Amino acid sequence: MILEGCITLGGFTDSELERALRLTTIIHLAEQDGKAEESMIQLLELNPNFEVDTTFRSDPADLVYLYEGIRTNHYKFYLCPQ
Repeated sequence: MILEGCITLGGFTDSELERALRLTTIIHLAEQDGKAEESMIQLLELNPNFEVDTTFRSDPADLVYLYEGIRTNHYKFYLCPQ
């Protein structure tokens, strides 16, 4: 994916990188290639306060469910860093 190459090269502000990782996660969900969780984890490592739109207005349901699953399963890691 071209966007992943751009992410790897760097040069993004944190805000741009956050949007790029969100989009990459959505693409991986659509392609069902098994890489969506990895992308979402990168996004949460960049911004532990990232939140999805749980009303499904701007975020697809699959993204919301993935986000909620990761936040639930990795609560201590993301919300209570050592």
